[in-house]
Amino acid sequence: MAGYPLLIAAAEDTVHASQAAKAVAMLMMMGNLGGVMMVLLMQGVKGLTGSWTPTGWVLIIAVALATFLVLKIKDKPAIKSTVKPSSNVV
Repeated sequence: MAGYPLLIAAAEDTVHASQAAKAVAMLMMMGNLGGVMMVLLMQGVKGLTGSWTPTGWVLIIAVALATFLVLKIKDKPAIKSTVKPSSNVV
C-alpha cells in the first residue's frame, strides 16, 4: 500500500477534526518545498563541481539523514479511557 494515504490518515487522526485540513495542507506544502529545495541544491552542486556525479552523493546523504530522522520519531502512546463501568445496572 502506498505510504502517502497512510500519512494523510495519520495526520487526520493526530489533530482535532477542525484542524485536519490544515494538517494535511501543511504536509503537502512541506513535501513540495522539500522537492524544490533538492532541485536547487542539486543544481548548485552541479554548478560548483561541473559534474552531475556529486549530486548522487547529495541524494545519498539526504536519504541517510531522512532515515535517521524517521527512526528518531517516537510513537505517541494511546490514551486509555478512564470511564469505569457502572455496577448499579437496573
